[in-house]
Amino acid sequence: MAQLIAEDALSEQRYVENFTRARMMRGFGPQRIKAELREKAVCDSLISRYVITGDERWDQQISRVWQKRFGGRLPENLKERAQQTRYLQYRGYTTEQINRVLDNND
Repeated sequence: MAQLIAEDALSEQRYVENFTRARMMRGFGPQRIKAELREKAVCDSLISRYVITGDERWDQQISRVWQKRFGGRLPENLKERAQQTRYLQYRGYTTEQINRVLDNND
């Protein structure tokens, strides 16, 4: 174990970095990834270093998730907008990110 830690083959930083990248590629947003890392008892300082909510990649990712789930179909009324918003919130995106993707596509 000590040798793995010394070689940086086993570290919490690498775990958080890989976990964040993997979850992001599966379409999950920063809020959900942060919550999952907290459940795994990762310290907040390490989470904030690797899960940066203001990163432009999240806007690209939420756009892909929205396109995949809703086929680029804009909400026609408040009920549909609420449905799309709830789905994106469940995936872990912030209200600001959701508004940007829905407003940019309106």
